[in-house]
Amino acid sequence: TTPFRVTVSNDIVTELDEVIKLFNIQPVM
Repeated sequence: TTPFRVTVSNDIVTELDEVIKLFNIQPVM
């Protein structure tokens, strides 16, 4: 079984990835 910490880290990474995608979609300037 994967440790709880690793699971949380993976969730955070996916959340950050989605946020980055949203920022990339919108124009920076």
